[in-house]
Amino acid sequence: MLEHMQVGVSHIGEMRLILAFWTGLGQTQDMDTMFARNEQWRLNAYGACLRSWLIIVALGFTLFGVNLNAQYKNHMIQLPSVGYMGFNSMDRLIHKHYLDAPVQNVGGTLTPGTQWSVSDQVTIGTGYGYALGYNLWLDVQIAMGIGGATYSRANFQPIISLNTSTGLRYNFTDTRVRPFIAGHFHYLHMFNGAEFGLRRVTEDSNQSLWFGLRAGGGVEWFFLQSLRDWGADIDLYFDEMSFSWEVDAAVFADLNALPLTSVIGRFAYNIYF
Repeated sequence: MLEHMQVGVSHIGEMRLILAFWTGLGQTQDMDTMFARNEQWRLNAYGACLRSWLIIVALGFTLFGVNLNAQYKNHMIQLPSVGYMGFNSMDRLIHKHYLDAPVQNVGGTLTPGTQWSVSDQVTIGTGYGYALGYNLWLDVQIAMGIGGATYSRANFQPIISLNTSTGLRYNFTDTRVRPFIAGHFHYLHMFNGAEFGLRRVTEDSNQSLWFGLRAGGGVEWFFLQSLRDWGADIDLYFDEMSFSWEVDAAVFADLNALPLTSVIGRFAYNIYF
């Protein structure tokens, strides 16, 4: 029993360090403030999300990491990917019916509400994919987004976001045009946005972060599968390339309020090797 308790305390310490890294809160007093409210429940929930993420990735490698096809490349990188994330548009269409907007206080300060309270963002990033089977791929994506605070009195107050995701993609064909479906775990972190009306990690934090799930589909077009397509009599390691378009619906939760929704679109230039 004592050993189990010690292991639990160790896990809590590890999660403190992980969340301190993501949120930029490196001081002990800041961490104590951050976890003063519902600490154990929050850590257990975040830990469960992370463990589920790792288990799914491990199962993917175990169950599907065989029978790769020599006629196709088994690795892929996105250089780059550009996209769009719908935030304020979702506030106008959906969240205004059941979530609260920020409250304007005397003196111009804002009390964050439960809506996104940030404009739609454009993103740029990169990604890596690994073939788990004939049509199944595991991919990891990272992107930075930029938008504005919708409740700021300034002409433009930039809000920067960090987006990381891991998931699976299934291609329905192996021709030049390949429609696919995909599902991902998505981590979203917005920096210094709470003062402009974004939801906070806690009442005393200026950080905004969410864990989410996104699912959707798209199409990939291979404009080059070999330099021989263009009349060259050589083969190169990086001569399989494509463009892909993907649209996803996403649901995000921060454990403090009702979930938020978003629509995510992404266009990528892919190189296979």
